[in-house]
Amino acid sequence: MAFRDLKLSVGVMKPVETGCRVKRGALIPTDALLLMEAASSTDPLDIVNPYRFRAALASNIAARIERKRINLSKIQNAFKTIAANHDVTLVEGAGGILSPITDAMSNADLAQLLGLSVIIVVPSRLGAINQALLAIEAARSRGLVVAAVVLNGLGGQVAMRYNRAEIKRLGAVRVVEAG
Repeated sequence: MAFRDLKLSVGVMKPVETGCRVKRGALIPTDALLLMEAASSTDPLDIVNPYRFRAALASNIAARIERKRINLSKIQNAFKTIAANHDVTLVEGAGGILSPITDAMSNADLAQLLGLSVIIVVPSRLGAINQALLAIEAARSRGLVVAAVVLNGLGGQVAMRYNRAEIKRLGAVRVVEAG
C-alpha cells in the first residue's frame, strides 16, 4: 500500500459485507480480511466489519432476508474508532456508489455521513467508460469529491489504454490502473 510506504498508519473498514462464507457457524468476511491483511491492521474485525451477511445481495436486501437491521450509528462509531487510531482510513463500499446499505441510505449517503472522498473502481472492459462516468456523476451530484477512478485491468492493455484516456478526459478525474 502506498500509504504504508509513506510510513502512515492505515486503518481500513468494510462497513457491510455480503456473500460471506460460513465456517464453523461464523460468517467469514473475505474482503474485510483481505483489507486488514493489506493494511497490516490489528483493529478488531467487528470494528472493521460491523455487519456481515451470507446472501450475496445488496446490503439492505441481505439484511432484510436475514431479518437484521443495519444501524448507521454503529457504522459511524466504528469509523470514528478506526480513524482516531490511524493517519489514513480507507472505507470499502460494496456494489457501487448508489447501492443501498439500508432502505434509506446508499454508499454515497454513507460517504457523505463519514465525510469521505470517493475512489471509484471500474473493471477495464467494454462499458467501463459509461460505468465510470455514471458513478462520477452520481457522486458529484451529491456533493462528493471523486479522488480518482481505479481501472481494474481485466480487459487487457488496449482496453486499459483507451478507457483510461476517455475516463480522464470526459470525467475530468485522475485515473489509475490496477491489476
